[in-house]
Amino acid sequence: MLVNNEVSEASNKVVLQELQDTRSNLSRLTTQHTKCVGLESRLARVTMEKEDLQQEKDSANQKARVAEARVVSLRDRVSRLQEQLTTLHTELDQHRNHRLELSEEISQGARSQLEVWLRSKVGFLCFL
Repeated sequence: MLVNNEVSEASNKVVLQELQDTRSNLSRLTTQHTKCVGLESRLARVTMEKEDLQQEKDSANQKARVAEARVVSLRDRVSRLQEQLTTLHTELDQHRNHRLELSEEISQGARSQLEVWLRSKVGFLCFL
């Protein structure tokens, strides 16, 4: 019976050691599980933040494309307006020159007529 007792006691020790090892493993696994749950939660938050930032980036890129298209459109419009302004300045200068030429012709014609008239008056006065 002593041998049975010793075998039983040795078997109990083995079972108790296995129980202690199992409890230790359970404790370690529980801790790891808690860490994993925390990491999964953090991963979900970071993933959501990443998606939000990607949406903001996409929105900003779209706004930038629209703004660039507007800049191109405005540059084209400014270019057309500058061409029109140059054309109008040229036309204005031509009109001014034409008016000046006409004024000079009219003045010259008036001077000529005045001279003719004065000569006729002087000639008339000379005969008196």
